[in-house]
Amino acid sequence: GTNDGQFGFKPARITLSSEPLSTFSPTRLIHIPSITMGGGGKIPYPKEVWSPAGGWYAQPANWKLNTAIIGATMLGIVATVWSISADREHRDKMPEPGRFFPSRYWSREIIEHERRQQASKQDS
Repeated sequence: GTNDGQFGFKPARITLSSEPLSTFSPTRLIHIPSITMGGGGKIPYPKEVWSPAGGWYAQPANWKLNTAIIGATMLGIVATVWSISADREHRDKMPEPGRFFPSRYWSREIIEHERRQQASKQDS
């Protein structure tokens, strides 16, 4: 039989094409053989591409509205999760006064701690 090589791949074939003298070009001094690699035939695929989004280079008429709807939905989900996370945040050690600490602007626990500190400073 034929040797298909490892994993069933066919070895590369080198094909040399001979040109008649009438088509010979003087600028073509070196003839490079074409190499055909193995691996089987062409994979069949549909000529028309269909997808729920409309295929290649689709521009649905309502793309702006769709983008606005999904953007607002994502913003709402992120804001809800952010709010829940800020309410549930717990710190054993509070940030030092005057130090940059971004979550001091939205963390309920840090805001209440800093209000108590301000109140104790004003009382004393």
